[in-house]
Amino acid sequence: MQHTGILCKTADLQVSLGPAQRRPERAAITGGPLYSDVHERTWFSARGFQRMIAITRATVDDAGEILRLQKLAYQSEAELYGDCALPPLTQSIESLREEFAGSVVLKAVSGERIVGSVRAKATDDACAIGRLVVHPEFQGQGIGSQLLKQIEASFTGLSKYELFTGSKSEANIRLYERHGYVSTRTQTLSPTVSITFLEKPISIYKERPMAGPQ
Repeated sequence: MQHTGILCKTADLQVSLGPAQRRPERAAITGGPLYSDVHERTWFSARGFQRMIAITRATVDDAGEILRLQKLAYQSEAELYGDCALPPLTQSIESLREEFAGSVVLKAVSGERIVGSVRAKATDDACAIGRLVVHPEFQGQGIGSQLLKQIEASFTGLSKYELFTGSKSEANIRLYERHGYVSTRTQTLSPTVSITFLEKPISIYKERPMAGPQ
C-alpha cells in the first residue's frame, strides 16, 4: 500500500520528533510481582543500519516523545481504515503517563532518538501487550520483533501473552504469527474497523517471584 502522507494531523505531530534527552533508564513503577526486570539494556544491529539499536526501559519522562511516535506510526492505520479517531491517535499525554504506573514500557533508541516502543501489563494470568510501534523510517529492520521479544521476556509467572491488531493490518498479523501467536477471535468496533485478537501460550510456566521490582 502506498501512503500519501499524514492523514490525521494532530497537535502532537506538529512537534518535531527530535533527539531524546538523556534520562534515567529505569522507572519506579508498581507493576506487581509478575514483572521481572530481566534486562537493563539490550543492543542489536538493525538490518540496513550501521548504528546499534538499544532496547531499554522507558520512563514517564519519555511519554511525550513516545506519544508523538505512536501517532506518527499509526498514520498508516488511519489511512487503511479511513478513520482518524483510532484510540492510538486520540490518546492524551495524561492517559499515557497514567499507563506507566501499572505497565512495563520499553523503548528502542537509535543514538538519542526513540524509534520504537511497546508496553504491556499483567492481567490475571496473562500478559496483555499493546501499542507496538516503530518509526516509519526504521520499519522493516527487525526492531518490532526485538521489542516484542523483550516485552515478552519482561514477564514471568503467566500462562499466555495476549494482544490485538486491526483485522485489515495484514503485516501486523503476519509479524505476530511468525512469533507464535494464533488468532482467537474478531470484534467489530465500527462499520469500517474490526480488530483481531491473538494469543500465545507461554511454553514454560514459571513460578511467580516472591517480590516485585525494587
